[in-house]
Amino acid sequence: MTNKKLEKIKIPSANVEDQPATRKMLWLVRDELKSDIRSVDLKIGSLESKLESKISALDSRINALDPKLESKISALESKLGSRISTLEYKTDAGFKLIGAKFEELRSDYHGMHILLEEQNSNNRIVLEGLQALWQRQEKIENHISLPK
Repeated sequence: MTNKKLEKIKIPSANVEDQPATRKMLWLVRDELKSDIRSVDLKIGSLESKLESKISALDSRINALDPKLESKISALESKLGSRISTLEYKTDAGFKLIGAKFEELRSDYHGMHILLEEQNSNNRIVLEGLQALWQRQEKIENHISLPK
């Protein structure tokens, strides 16, 4: 016998994971993945159409609310405008009243000034009269006190 080494014969594994894939298997997996992608694509398309319909419904609701909001805003603007004009009239009236009171005070001040000037002139007359009286009294006293 020859000294040939006996080679071990490899027996293929019975495990499915260890089996090589055939070309047919790869095509089947590819087809399965393509159909899954198409199904997801169709689902996304249906969701897009649903979203578009909901968005258009929301747009119509917003468009329906727009005139109501515009009317409410214009009503509020008119109310605020009338209140502001009322406040302006009241403020103007208040300032005019304050101005009138100030002018009244100025009038009283000028009246007091006139009375003060009148009192000063009266005081001058009285002082002049008193001076004349004192001078006369001095003359009389000097005349009486002179030795004869």
